[in-house]
Amino acid sequence: MLECFHNHILMYASKRYSFDYPANRARNLLAVIDYMAHKDRPDQIDEQGNTKYVAVWSKRANNYVARKEKVPKTYPYMYVQGLIGAILERREQDQGPLFSKAVR
Repeated sequence: MLECFHNHILMYASKRYSFDYPANRARNLLAVIDYMAHKDRPDQIDEQGNTKYVAVWSKRANNYVARKEKVPKTYPYMYVQGLIGAILERREQDQGPLFSKAVR
């Protein structure tokens, strides 16, 4: 479960780029909000009322395996009053670049 959540964080805060503390914290919080909103999505149902499955390649099994298909994500938290406006305003006031490469 923890590894799944960590992979979800990497979608929002890639290790390939460095972010200052406020940007990294904001990205992690957005990852938490997204994860919590979508972790219990129901399975997709076909016309006959059966659960839909999709074939996914498994490296461990070295073959295709069937995986339940979930309903598409919705983003109701993105329309919380003023959230998008506050994000855009914060970005407009930021003096640094949108992102910069991590230094090794």
